[in-house]
Amino acid sequence: MGASANDTGRGNAPLTIPLMAKSTADLIRALKIGTPDVYGWSLGGAVVTAMAALHGSSFRYGVIINGFAGGRGSYMMPGQSVEPFLAVKGDVNKYLDLLFPTGADDPGACALFATWNSFYSSNFSKLAAPISEKARGPSFGTPPRRARGRGLCRAVREQYAAVERFFADDSVLAALPSVRNRLLVFAGTQDRLVPVRNAAVIAGPVPGSWSLRFAREGHGLPFSSPRAVI
Repeated sequence: MGASANDTGRGNAPLTIPLMAKSTADLIRALKIGTPDVYGWSLGGAVVTAMAALHGSSFRYGVIINGFAGGRGSYMMPGQSVEPFLAVKGDVNKYLDLLFPTGADDPGACALFATWNSFYSSNFSKLAAPISEKARGPSFGTPPRRARGRGLCRAVREQYAAVERFFADDSVLAALPSVRNRLLVFAGTQDRLVPVRNAAVIAGPVPGSWSLRFAREGHGLPFSSPRAVI
């Protein structure tokens, strides 16, 4: 959650993870829901980490899955390139290869597509475009043809630029020892996008927090082992 690539409210300001954290904290206050528990996966995990460091009073407990804290003490994805994300636009199997150790053959792929198809059959489908219209196997279904990839490419580039800015900024990482929220940090040992060492970077400095590593799991951990995550 946070500012999207086409959010006109931020004007010419670049998209950043601290901005997403502030937007989420502002939303919690606007909804008047007190101090909820928050959950973030991947980039969302980085947003929850930034919320804990910069807006900790906005929530109670945080669950972070395959996230990162930014700064020069964190670990970027191997290759440090946005191109693998852009490549998935033409073939969803490339996306599955990034998420799961066994790609489309991983049981988590079915859970991912079940979630995907549920989303695109809802009224929220107008808010996003699918990553691809291709999928291996008829059981996975096909996202609607009306959604195209041009907006996605822009969003991915802006999000990746935000990640690069985050790894050049030590402010969130430096603030972790003063965090008072209790954090539960999950990571898959075979994550191809966010190195597993980032879990210890987040949880280590935060009093009362835990880091759990899952063997043989990748970046798609919430889909391949949902019961363990819940």
